[in-house]
Amino acid sequence: MNADIWFIPLIQAIADREYLAFKERLEWAYIYLQKNALSTKQRKSKYNNSLSDIYAHFNA
Repeated sequence: MNADIWFIPLIQAIADREYLAFKERLEWAYIYLQKNALSTKQRKSKYNNSLSDIYAHFNA
């Protein structure tokens, strides 16, 4: 699972109160997610739910 690779080590570092290890794992997870996470196309039901669309709605 993808969470086993980046999320579980973060939770383990927090649980063990290893804050230096947490910082290292968080930096690694950030790089990992930048390389491997894919943004998906918005579903039609969520089409106008982007942050810019919400701001436009409130400023209208």
